[in-house]
Amino acid sequence: MQNSKPSTIQAYAKYYKIERFIKFAILALAILIACSIFMSHSIGSFSFLDWLVAVSQKSNVTQIICGLIAYTIIPMGLSYLIIYRRKNSQANA
Repeated sequence: MQNSKPSTIQAYAKYYKIERFIKFAILALAILIACSIFMSHSIGSFSFLDWLVAVSQKSNVTQIICGLIAYTIIPMGLSYLIIYRRKNSQANA
């Protein structure tokens, strides 16, 4: 006969997914702020808000591509790698 109660791992699996997503979002936001500060100093006052204006007006393709890399791909990619590697290192330990 099977046990009718779910195991502890199954009960908290959803909680761990939500916790990991929240960590991902906070880390991505922190990296986004850092990238915004870096881009504003390196490319003549090109901040996150300037990028949003450039995207909405479809005015400058170079700004759109640079902003896409700096404000979307880098924060999400780095935070995913940090969370994913941390998860794998805990599983292997």
